[in-house]
Amino acid sequence: MQRRLFLSYIAIIVMLVSITLVSVFSMVRNMVTENLVNSADQAMTRWSSELSSVVNYGRSYILNLSISDQFQNMLRSAADVNNGAVEREDFNQVTGASQVNDSSFLYANSVVLSNIPYMLEVCYYQEDQSFVPLYSSSRQNVEKPQSYPHDNPWVQNLLAQDGSFFWSISSDNANDYIRLSKAVYDTKNWNTILGSVSVDFSYQHIALGILNKLKSQSGIDAFIINGKTGEIIGYNGVSRNIYIPPDLTLSSSYQSSVKGRIYSMVRPITNSDFYIVGNKSLKEVDQLFIKSCTMLLAIAALTILFSMALATFFSRSITRPIRELSCAMKDVQNGDLDIAVSSEYKGEIGELYSSFNHMIQMVNSLIEDNYVTRLNQKQSDLNALQAQINTHFLYNTLDSINWLARDNHVPDISRLVTSLSTLLRTSLNNGSQELPLQRELEHVRCYIDIQNIRFNQLFRAEWQIDEDLLDDIVIKVLLQPLVENAINHGFDREDGDSSSNLLIIRAAREEDFLVLQVKNNGTEIDLKKVEELMADTPGFVPKSYGIQSIRTRLKVYYNDEAVYGYSMEEGGMITASIKIPRAYTNKNKTGLSEREHGYV
Repeated sequence: MQRRLFLSYIAIIVMLVSITLVSVFSMVRNMVTENLVNSADQAMTRWSSELSSVVNYGRSYILNLSISDQFQNMLRSAADVNNGAVEREDFNQVTGASQVNDSSFLYANSVVLSNIPYMLEVCYYQEDQSFVPLYSSSRQNVEKPQSYPHDNPWVQNLLAQDGSFFWSISSDNANDYIRLSKAVYDTKNWNTILGSVSVDFSYQHIALGILNKLKSQSGIDAFIINGKTGEIIGYNGVSRNIYIPPDLTLSSSYQSSVKGRIYSMVRPITNSDFYIVGNKSLKEVDQLFIKSCTMLLAIAALTILFSMALATFFSRSITRPIRELSCAMKDVQNGDLDIAVSSEYKGEIGELYSSFNHMIQMVNSLIEDNYVTRLNQKQSDLNALQAQINTHFLYNTLDSINWLARDNHVPDISRLVTSLSTLLRTSLNNGSQELPLQRELEHVRCYIDIQNIRFNQLFRAEWQIDEDLLDDIVIKVLLQPLVENAINHGFDREDGDSSSNLLIIRAAREEDFLVLQVKNNGTEIDLKKVEELMADTPGFVPKSYGIQSIRTRLKVYYNDEAVYGYSMEEGGMITASIKIPRAYTNKNKTGLSEREHGYV
């Protein structure tokens, strides 16, 4: 038993730990994935905002420069002279250009705004719809163009914007540039184009300032793509590990998706045609998940070992008193009833020990009571046998008196003795409480004969019996108390004329009821007093026990379904009635069979 209890503890613990681990592992993986994704989203949002700020600085610079009076006068002068003769120092003063010597990605004569360098190019407009460079930052291994003719794609796209910003991509031998251009219109005549302003910021600058930080800080491989042309900035045909989501759609809203083990994010660069796309590998989730699960498994193993130790301790503490009690029960099984277990345990085990001791005491007490009961039963059998002998002696004596009365020609005594003998036999009924209605009527008939002999024909008896009901079963001595009450309380024995005294015994069927009635035309009775006798009023002590006896017996035998009462009919006839459902009196009905089987 101890081993089974121990194994059941272990099985329950292992099952609970397994279910808990599966749930916890799933939660841990979801939490690790969610944290990684949220961290990537936050990094992308932060650095896309930084890149958007760079673009907005360029836009603000171009707008402010385009409407500057000095700058517009400089473009007018360049167009009038038609040779672009502008002093560089004057131009630098107007545009804010300065010498920058960081040759890694910027070249001489760049514009610096809020620590963000731009490469600047300014062109003036000619009548042949060409743009001639007036000023530009130096570029490595790139010759400055003499002019941009009107059929140049860049010129055509710039003019098509009608003064709005135009985004394009330019390249040199070593780098790509995002170019933001705008045609400069004459503030005195908005239909006249004076020239153009373009700022270029290089991919190297974006990579060092933003993309490389995304990679080093958050593990995100990011690149910039032109939303209109789908061209990737900084690619230049060089083999790079760039993953483009198959369902990539470029819109102004943030996008995120998971494809396989890659989490892709798209963020728009505000006020531009470009988007920054980042890819985060979810392999890091597996690494963090494995690390977390290893820690959880170690904790679970320690928990199981500790639980096994506790299970062993508790199983032994529980089974030891049970084993002791089991040994005591085997001794009882072998016949040793003089045993008692002493317990120092408390709680349920202590109650079990106390119950066992109480059970042994009860068994010993029952054995002793059974012994005494058997002795009493033998004595009762002897008494019953003696009573039977006495009853037979009484019947034989009455029979001898009857024959003696006949021999001496005294018929009244013979009739009285015969009625008394029949009355006694019916009352005893061999110990049975039930008998057919015919025998009950014979019992009442004998009682009436005795009373008529006793009171010298005080009344006349009339019988109204439905013979179809003679086989119905009723409880014995049911009508005799009613007849006795009618004789004792109904007829005046001092009245000289007794011929008018009438006693009616009636047995009839009304619907599903057997109706037994005893009527007399004697002295009127107080029905209220009868109702008090029949009522079960607490504290009321009845003077007549006949009515109470009938009421109690009817209640016990017929489940409170029998009706018993008194009434005064027309003509002064006093009637005592008993109505019993024939389900209890007819042998073919279920009520009697239930009563015979002890259900009533």
